[in-house]
Amino acid sequence: MFNLGFSEMAMIAALALVLIGPKQLPEVARALGRLLNELKRSTSSFTDDLKNQVDLDHRRIMNPEKRDEPSQAQSSGDRDKNNEEKPS
Repeated sequence: MFNLGFSEMAMIAALALVLIGPKQLPEVARALGRLLNELKRSTSSFTDDLKNQVDLDHRRIMNPEKRDEPSQAQSSGDRDKNNEEKPS
């Protein structure tokens, strides 16, 4: 993900141990893990929503005539009644 090697990770761990301290380091690591997990879940959800929207847009572009046709279930009289009820 961040393309860190072993030496970089060891340096970050040593720096965290010095700055945060041995007592609070496990708590901070847990909080950071939860934060990263929540971020991953929310970006995954956003990505799925975006892919679904792109797929719907692609379908609308490929089949524009299906979007403009009225449904077969409605009769012409029902469509006229619906049009009269809507305010202009």
